[in-house]
Amino acid sequence: MTPRRRRETTTAIVVVGLVLAATAGIIAAIAANQGGSGSSAAASSTTSSTLSTAELRQRDTASSWSDQANVAFGGNDFATTVATMVNGQADFKVGKVSAAEFAGRLTTVASAFVTARDKVGALPAFPLSPLVKDMYVRAAQLYVEAVRLLEQEVTVAPGPLADQTALSATRVRELGDRVFDRGRAVVDGFLREPSSPDVEVRLPEEVPDWGPEGLAAGPPLEVTAPPPPASVPPTRQATRPTEARSRWLHAVQTVETPSSPAMATAIAAADASGLRNLADRLQAAVERLGAEPDPRGQGGREEAARYRLALLLREESARVAQLMALATNQPVVTPLGLTARRLLLISDGVVPSELRTPASGLDPALLAGT
Repeated sequence: MTPRRRRETTTAIVVVGLVLAATAGIIAAIAANQGGSGSSAAASSTTSSTLSTAELRQRDTASSWSDQANVAFGGNDFATTVATMVNGQADFKVGKVSAAEFAGRLTTVASAFVTARDKVGALPAFPLSPLVKDMYVRAAQLYVEAVRLLEQEVTVAPGPLADQTALSATRVRELGDRVFDRGRAVVDGFLREPSSPDVEVRLPEEVPDWGPEGLAAGPPLEVTAPPPPASVPPTRQATRPTEARSRWLHAVQTVETPSSPAMATAIAAADASGLRNLADRLQAAVERLGAEPDPRGQGGREEAARYRLALLLREESARVAQLMALATNQPVVTPLGLTARRLLLISDGVVPSELRTPASGLDPALLAGT
């Protein structure tokens, strides 16, 4: 009798959202909704048989709204637009395309992102949670600011200031992905899609860690260059420690952070060293709260992540304002100042409303227009 051969199973590893990958955040969600997640009709059928009538209704509602959101973002065209931006940025950095050619590409990208932002803003609210549309809108706004920063990079003379402007654009784009993911996490909870034991998905951390990712600010925004990045970017922890929400709130209140109104005042003052100090304090607060256990209870991990993302957005507004302050007598001063204010406004919309932190007081109309 022929000996039975041992069956070998290979686990596929899918890494979603690495620092410079185009398939992150919004794009990954679009791919999943269009069949890129690897789930099959048979698996969906099996799952359906285990869901209650109410859960099936929720799943269908979430799926329908998610389809509308994907169309609003632009579907596969959005992925192409992001690739145009990312590849163009890389080509411009190494001199493969001229400033004029890169600027022309960015004009097309900016138009597509503004269209997506406006269409996402016009979506009806997600019926099962108001948080979802809020996060999608903020993500769309961040993509617009990312391309605006790259448009400013093109007009700055080559050197450290231009390099830091490009780096800020990359951070803003990734923050857009991570903010979008906070809304998508809610949608996924209602979709209840089956997972395959043969596929290991390594998601990015909910809150970026700029140092290990190789995206930390350097001179002239900082006095010294940042340490080298980690060999492998950090990925999402399967679990995090938790604590009573009252204890987490106490930690949030204890960790001193520059308020949004204080940030608005600092941006107007345009003092580069003062803005650096604010950015550094915000980064330290993000790291301190990242080490703090999440509030216990449903949605606690997401609430903690949203608050730290809001602080990172405040920090980025300070970084862009630094660029503005350092770009003396250059045509980018006004556009950079506007982006710094817009990032601060977006942070107002990301911070969990339950924390009741004071808003910047800036005019929300700054976020409209081209």
